[in-house]
Amino acid sequence: MSDVVLGFDPGGQNKFGWALGEDLGKQLRMLATGVVSDAQEAVATVSRHLPPKARVAAAGIDAPLFWGAAGNRCVDKLIRRAVAERGHAHASGTVQAVNSLRGACLVQGVLLAKLLTERFLDTSITEAHPKALLWLLKHATSTSDPTEAGLQPLSSVIEIDGKGLSEHQRDAVLAAFAAWSMCKRLPGWRDLFPDEREAVRPLGIRVSYWMPLPQKVRT
Repeated sequence: MSDVVLGFDPGGQNKFGWALGEDLGKQLRMLATGVVSDAQEAVATVSRHLPPKARVAAAGIDAPLFWGAAGNRCVDKLIRRAVAERGHAHASGTVQAVNSLRGACLVQGVLLAKLLTERFLDTSITEAHPKALLWLLKHATSTSDPTEAGLQPLSSVIEIDGKGLSEHQRDAVLAAFAAWSMCKRLPGWRDLFPDEREAVRPLGIRVSYWMPLPQKVRT
């Protein structure tokens, strides 16, 4: 039985990225990726691509999966400050406030998490922020556009032919990488969800917020 991880970039019509990767131990091999239009189609499509007897160990979703009772979330402030320290001039656009997001990301992400929890009972789920991840891993800089950054800098840990991928597919692959990193407990990564105060989660969804952020960085 092989362990696989999933990644998703919720969006609108034909802009909902998905990715499926296999855990090779020290590397994540991407088996398939594509775009669909909604959460239900994403789960159905990924399910069709699963290898025989594969176990879905984790999933990363590029969408907010919990809320702060006071509106803003502490974890978002933390990531904005961290990517700003890397030189990003528009950190608030990379990690937007939950109250400002549109329906495709805000609602479809939660629906997807719920469907995954029902379909794959033991799956761990982490919220992912692919573009912020590129900054934190120093693959996006003030002189490069993170929307155009490819997966080549991560070729030592992600096995994939990244040519021809859409931005939605790339972000789904990065979300899968975040889920894999959570499973492997990679050095430098930690769960920021415990830092959140007065978090409100949808019923029945277990959520993490794994990011490559040093322990010394606090809200």
